[in-house]
Parts: sequence; C-alpha cells; structure tokens
Amino acid sequence: MQADLDPRRAGSVAEFVELMQTLKKRSGLTFRQLEERAARNGDVLARSTLADVLRRGTLPRPEVVAAFVRACGVEQDPWLTARTRIAENLLTADLATGRAQPEPESTGTAASAGTTIEEAPYVSAPSPRKGLRSRIRPWIIAVAGVLLLGLGVWQFVPRQADERATGSPPRDETAPTPAAQPPADGIYLIRTAGVPHMCLTEGRDRQGRYPHAIAAQVPCANAIPQTSLKATGNGLFFIRWRHPDGGIGCLTVLHTGPIRDMLEPREDCSDENPSQHFRFEPVADDAAPRTGRLRAAGSGLCLGLLDPTGADTAAEAVQEPCDQQIDQRFVLEFIE
Repeated sequence: MQADLDPRRAGSVAEFVELMQTLKKRSGLTFRQLEERAARNGDVLARSTLADVLRRGTLPRPEVVAAFVRACGVEQDPWLTARTRIAENLLTADLATGRAQPEPESTGTAASAGTTIEEAPYVSAPSPRKGLRSRIRPWIIAVAGVLLLGLGVWQFVPRQADERATGSPPRDETAPTPAAQPPADGIYLIRTAGVPHMCLTEGRDRQGRYPHAIAAQVPCANAIPQTSLKATGNGLFFIRWRHPDGGIGCLTVLHTGPIRDMLEPREDCSDENPSQHFRFEPVADDAAPRTGRLRAAGSGLCLGLLDPTGADTAAEAVQEPCDQQIDQRFVLEFIE
C-alpha cells in the first residue's frame, strides 16, 4: 500500500474522501468502468452515486466504500476500518454535544457479495444526497413498516412526489445544450439508439428489490404501455404511459429508496414536480432524426441504461452524469 494512499492516515471525513478521489484517479478507471467492475464483483455501484460520493463532503456508507475499493482492486479492510474509526469519532463528538442519536446499523455487511449501496426504502430516511445527520427512531420505522404492509401493488403507484420533500440530487456538471424545439405532443416509441429494436418501456428491477413497474430497455414488440409525450412549457415535457389496466402515469425519477435514480410511472402527474419533466437534446453528430439525450429537469442528469450487458438485456433506465456513450442516446419515433 502506498503511504500517501493509506486510509489510516485520514483523520477527518474530508481527508478520507480526498483519498478516495486520489484512488479513483490513480486507478485510471472511469465511473462507468468502476460500475462494471463492481458488478463483476457482485456489488452494485451506480456511477451516478459514486460521482455524488466523491464530490460531497459527508462520510460515505460502508457499502459504498467496500464496493468502490474492491472495484479499484484494493484491499477493503483498511478502508472500512478507517471509515469506522472516523464515524465513531464523529458520533462521539455529536453525542457529547447532544446533536445526534447513535447511527443505526447498516443493512447487510460491507464484505458480502451483492451489496446494495442505495438507501433503505422511502420511509426510512431523508435523501442521503442532502448530507443530513438526522436519525430515525425505532418506533417510526415500526409504524412505517405497518403502513407499507397495507399498501397494494398498483400498476402506476399513486404516491405523492416525495422528491419535493427530500430534494433532488446534485446537478450533472455537463452543461445542457442550447434549448431545442421540444418534440410535438403525440404517441411515440422511444427506441434505444444503440439497439434500435429495444424501447424504453415498462420493465422490472432485475435484482428484485422493487415490486412496481419501472422504465427499462425492453423489446419494442413487447412494449405494453402506450408512450406519449406531453409538453409542459419551457421546452420540457412529460413522458406518459397509458396502460390498459393501470391508467395513465408520468415517468418520475426516484431520488430515494432501493432503486434510487431509476424511474417509475406515477399517477400524480404535476406541473410542479421537476422529477417528472424532461428535455430533449439532439446529438449534433448523429444523422438520424430525433436522436439525442433525455435530460431530467430536476437534476440536470441524463437518462441512460444500467449495465446493458447485451443487445437483448432488459436493462433498467437510470439517471446518471451525461456523457457521449451510446446508451444515453434515444430515438423518438413519432407514431401519431
């Protein structure tokens, strides 16, 4: 272990995160490559989440640290030990001043395969991107669990937009292109540019963490909901699904929960919810008409595909830092 990359030298959160930044730089790996390596290790390390961790000043969760250092090819134990020491020092200081309750146990072990780095379901905590140190008392969790058991699984989830209460993730640092004419209202197929016979439509979380319908890359021939675009003003639009059984739902970016950064249809379409608004950005070097990126208005991030390992992979759609990769390009095919 190089002395200047020894996590035991970190005495604060800022120093620990700085060491993680240095480790990424020396690995020579992109966020996408780290995500792919983590997947091969049996971990889940969304590139958007990792980018957020390395730019903010709060202590990453142990699951994130473990998945990240393993993806970099580094022994995880010294990093987890250092992370635990810093967390204990913070907790001791906060308890001494009465500012915090003891930190709850993390779900799962950091060393286990298949570790998930997202936060617990919607009722358990505010958005981790806000960097809050509030703690949820056990009775709140118990009540929330009872409420969850009473909920039915609907085709389009009729929850109010919790993102407005928890806040949106940091904006992507890639500036959006100049505003383009929004697509005309109507019915569309949203094809993935890299695999034209696949469309952005109803799918499921491949890890089974979430029971509701989400947006995913699925063969266009199997697209069940009818997809339409509806302008909302200022060059933005809804992506609406009309399901024969579930009614109409607007695709909504999730900022909390087990599938954070993915999208699901919500019945509560709202002009005031930026997590339901999207902007189309044509790609200048692509000759195909209506080919470009779909940028989420609430975060400034772009829609892409999570670990699309094959042409027929039912990869989940996810918001992530904008780049030039083909999985962030979509073809808007007007039907009527």
